[in-house]
Amino acid sequence: MNDWEKLVLLGTCIGFHQRNLNCNDPAHQYIYPKILFDVQNLFPEFITEGADPNHPDVLNQVIDFGIQWVYYMDWDLYMSQELY
Repeated sequence: MNDWEKLVLLGTCIGFHQRNLNCNDPAHQYIYPKILFDVQNLFPEFITEGADPNHPDVLNQVIDFGIQWVYYMDWDLYMSQELY
């Protein structure tokens, strides 16, 4: 597992904590393959373009990507149902 994969998973942990959701709930598990797939495909492209994958701003964006996915999942599974 590369650093980006670890960081995006860290981001999901932060997101689950912020939203008071259980990361082990079976209804929440679907996001992990999607997140890892996105990061695994983006990392080689980033390297090919000559960008620094270890720049602190980039690493923070990877973490934020995981957080955003959890917020989207929360909206998709729960909040949108309450509003409609």
